[in-house]
Amino acid sequence: MLNFTNNVATSGSITSVSLPAAFNNAATARLRFYYHNGTGGAAGSRPKISSIDNLNVTANPTSSTVSVAAGTNAAEPSTNGTFTVNFSPATTTSTDVNFAFTGSATFGTDYTVAFSNGNTPSETGTLTVAAGTSSITVTITPVDDGDIEGTENISLGLSAPTAGYALGSASASISLADNDVAPTVSVAAGVNAAEPATNGTFTVSLSSPAPPAEVTVTYTLAGTATLNSDYSDPQGGTVTITTGNSSATVTLNVIDDPAPESPETITITLNTVSSRLSHQYS
Repeated sequence: MLNFTNNVATSGSITSVSLPAAFNNAATARLRFYYHNGTGGAAGSRPKISSIDNLNVTANPTSSTVSVAAGTNAAEPSTNGTFTVNFSPATTTSTDVNFAFTGSATFGTDYTVAFSNGNTPSETGTLTVAAGTSSITVTITPVDDGDIEGTENISLGLSAPTAGYALGSASASISLADNDVAPTVSVAAGVNAAEPATNGTFTVSLSSPAPPAEVTVTYTLAGTATLNSDYSDPQGGTVTITTGNSSATVTLNVIDDPAPESPETITITLNTVSSRLSHQYS
């Protein structure tokens, strides 16, 4: 408030004035001072005593941000995950923001992507939204493969927004749960060996059929019988369970030597199990 005596300002100051919405986007304004004696008066009884023209109008703009938030976690076989890209306030013109999907899950192999505005899905690219957009939903659809992978993660990162937007929360992550259980591997005794020509066997089994890349099992042999003296191992310590099968046979060939010997033993121990599809076995 300014106080005047005989049309001379004696106290008070004005440092800022809140303008009505009609002044939005105006560069200048006019400020007029009217006399008021504090007791009211008839209409028109408050004469103008001064005016200042061409005052600069300084905008106090709100901050415009684009952010990404995690939504639902994804899971095989068919639980979709989500992210939400939020524009605050809503866009007033076509607006771009770059995006990138990262994480331990692989784009296109472990999951696919869809944008609610029809933006072209890709591992990295530019999200373009129309005027009036406040949010975009990003849907993550898991690929129900047969790989044993455990729970993986998917991250969505944003960068380089246009149209005056700044980055708020620039990245978010969700999880992608696997529904495949690691098969177990076991071995069982088969046929007992005997000289002169009865070969012995062991059976190596999976709890579920081998995948398209087959499963390889390594093993070692021990016992009182001596390898390459009492028997031989044509497989050389490795057996392969072929695609779609659940077992393979380890055959040990008897060596018919002339030495008199009591019955002896052969013990097999499984060491490693692997597949070119990176399945995990126990």
